[in-house]
Amino acid sequence: WDEAAPLAAALVKAGDDLAKAKPSAKGSPASWTKLVKQYQTDTKAIADAVAKKDAGEFKDALDTLNASCRTCHAAHK
Repeated sequence: WDEAAPLAAALVKAGDDLAKAKPSAKGSPASWTKLVKQYQTDTKAIADAVAKKDAGEFKDALDTLNASCRTCHAAHK
């Protein structure tokens, strides 16, 4: 958990950075905004699970993040 905490914090920061970025030409700005908000929600869930040291919640949050990453990359990358 000690190793996971800074990595989870980095994911949360990445979500904050994504919110400041502009989408590529592929995909709509509305889709970008929606998917970035989902990323932020998912990364905060990971950070919360790490803080609680809850392996089951962590796995679920990580699985959810992986799915949302694939969705966003398909739409915008």
